[in-house]
Amino acid sequence: MRIGDSSKRKINNLYIIPGLIVGGAERQLVELLKGLNKSRFNPIVVCINKKGKGEFEEDVISLNIPIYYFKRKWRWDMSVIFKMLRLIKSKNIAIIHFWEMMSGFYGLIPAKVLGKLTVNSSIRDANPSISYRSIIKRFLFTFSDIIIANSKAGLLNYSINNHIGRVIYNGVDLKRFEKFASPKIIKQRLKICKGEKIVGIVANLTSKKDYYTFFKGCQHVLHKLKDVKFIVIGDGPKKDEYLRFAKLLGVTEKVLYLGKRTNIVDLINIFDVGVLCSYPEIGEGTSNSILEYMALRKPVVATDVGGTEEVIVDRITGFLVSPKNPEALAEKIIQLLENESLAKTMGLEGRKRIEKVFLLERMVRNFEEIYGEILENK
Repeated sequence: MRIGDSSKRKINNLYIIPGLIVGGAERQLVELLKGLNKSRFNPIVVCINKKGKGEFEEDVISLNIPIYYFKRKWRWDMSVIFKMLRLIKSKNIAIIHFWEMMSGFYGLIPAKVLGKLTVNSSIRDANPSISYRSIIKRFLFTFSDIIIANSKAGLLNYSINNHIGRVIYNGVDLKRFEKFASPKIIKQRLKICKGEKIVGIVANLTSKKDYYTFFKGCQHVLHKLKDVKFIVIGDGPKKDEYLRFAKLLGVTEKVLYLGKRTNIVDLINIFDVGVLCSYPEIGEGTSNSILEYMALRKPVVATDVGGTEEVIVDRITGFLVSPKNPEALAEKIIQLLENESLAKTMGLEGRKRIEKVFLLERMVRNFEEIYGEILENK
């Protein structure tokens, strides 16, 4: 079946996700919906997040895509299953595409009852640890028609064979990076002095991100360079713990904690270096933060875990450093801050890599090809 053949009937796709808050999976779903061939596919979104509305809701509404909120009363709320069954029947859904473990649970049961095709995009990490979540996730894989990971490391970690496993990297919409606020105005608002270098990290403050290494790295940088500010963008349950640790290290005065922000592009644009620190026992898939740094031509220093090496070309677009190694992290940050020519070259190479490998159009085309493949093989 050719995806672009408009003579065929429209295919109704159901996309299930916890909510439309700011997050990696949510960002990629919204970008996919923007680029999806609407003459061929008719998308519908279901959110199972009991908190309801999120920051990306307006984006989906602007696309004239219907959103259903099936709010759970508790974690395993079976009434959601019945709501899904009724919706899938009434809308004649052909493909059910889910983006997270719980979404998979609530999508796979009605899919199997009704004989519908499923696309499982829940592999967004390369976490080698065994937990109840990973056990459930692996169980759900056995009932999925196609399993999508956003990194090769993710597929390898979950031992998914090539018969049902595919890698589709996160796609970047370069239009998001064409317009941004004046760097001078942003720096004035943040009270960043002229001549101060800026090292930034965009990552939720959760147990998945290694802010201990980041703040220790900040301390090492400040031992050599004084005119540096560190910007932290993100929020999460470990915020207070991480910020207390920064205070304990004596770096608080040099750290600007901005919390969750919507003007991410404006802020990354003032970075001199973009950083990401993750734990090896958690493992990254394809980090949207790193892609955004590179799209804005920023050199990157990141811990070498999971699929990060698939994004960053070490010593070309940035530096990969061993995890839990603040000294190595600081060394590479200092090298880039002291060598503007190297930083600029790496930033430009990063942008080229985005244009070559991580464009939104490529991601959308890959997903559409997957839909066509499973429909043909039905």
